Amino acid sequence: MPPHSEHAALAAKRTQEADPSRAYKITDAFCQFLAMRDSWEDLANGYFDQAVANAQEASEKTHRDDDSEY
Repeated sequence: MPPHSEHAALAAKRTQEADPSRAYKITDAFCQFLAMRDSWEDLANGYFDQAVANAQEASEKTHRDDDSEY
């Protein structure tokens, strides 16, 4: 593997480790599947619902922190 390819692969791995959600592509079909459900609590034994809640909370905190700089 050429050195620049190794660097790109390492950078991609670090990005995925820092934000695992970036390792997945969220499709329209998956969004529709989620929207049709009454609850997400039974997906992956509740882990999916908790992961989404954690991601939302982190996103809101980031936006609050960004807004406080102005």
